[in-house]
Amino acid sequence: MKKLVIFIFLFFNHSLFSQGIEGPMEASPENKPLIIELMVESKFEAYFTDYCSKRMDFLGKEKGLTKEKIAEYKKKVSFAEFLDYTVFNQFAEYSSEELKQMITLCKTLNKGKKFNWVFISTPIIESNLELFIRQYMKD
Repeated sequence: MKKLVIFIFLFFNHSLFSQGIEGPMEASPENKPLIIELMVESKFEAYFTDYCSKRMDFLGKEKGLTKEKIAEYKKKVSFAEFLDYTVFNQFAEYSSEELKQMITLCKTLNKGKKFNWVFISTPIIESNLELFIRQYMKD
C-alpha cells in the first residue's frame, strides 16, 4: 500500500510540474530567411568563426595541444550547425517585423565598417558558443 501511495504521489507531482515546461521554440519557415539575413547583416558568422578559432587556440595552448591537433579541431567548426541548433531557436520568439527592425539596425550601424560589427546576441547563444567549442575539441 505504501508503494502505491508513493507512486501516485510521484505521478501527480511529475504531471503538475511538467505541464508548464515547454521545449525550445522553433523559428517559423517565414522567419528563417529573416534570421539568416540578420546573421549576414550583423556579420555574425565571421564573429562565430573568429571567436571559435581564437578560443580553440587559447584552450589548446592551455591543454598543451599541438598546432596540428588544434587545426584538426578547427576543421569541425560549422556555423550552419550552430545556426540550426541555437540561432534559429533564439530568434524564434520575434515577429517578422521585429526581425526586420533588427536587420535595419544592423545595416545602419555596420554600414562601411570593416571591423567592430554590431550584432545581436543572447546569453544562451554565448553559452552555446562555448558548449560548441568544447564539443568540437573532443575526440
